[in-house]
Amino acid sequence: MKNYLVVYYGRMKPTFLYASTVEEARSYALMVLTSQYSRSNDVLSIVEVSTDAVVDYGKRDDLLDKYNLIEKQVPVARSTWSFSLKPVLNWISLKLAKPTVG
Repeated sequence: MKNYLVVYYGRMKPTFLYASTVEEARSYALMVLTSQYSRSNDVLSIVEVSTDAVVDYGKRDDLLDKYNLIEKQVPVARSTWSFSLKPVLNWISLKLAKPTVG
C-alpha cells in the first residue's frame, strides 16, 4: 500500500507521486528536485496519506539543504539513498501523461 504522497509544485499543475515508505518518498523527492527542470522557487511536500500529516515541505533549495546535498545536485552520501529505476519510470510516465486535478 502506498502510504505517502509526494506533491511537486513546479509548473502550472502539480505532479503527484505515491510511495510506500518515507525513504522511497524522499528518493522520489530528490529525483524531482535534482532534475534539470526544477527551479529554486519550486515547492515540494511529502504527506502521510493515512493521517494527512506533512512529513516534509519546502522550497527546492531548502529541502536539498535539509537532505544534505551540495551544489543542489550531488548527494553528500549516496549510500544513504536507495535509487532504483522504478521512481524514474513513474516520474517519466506522469510527465508524459500530464495528469490533471479534476
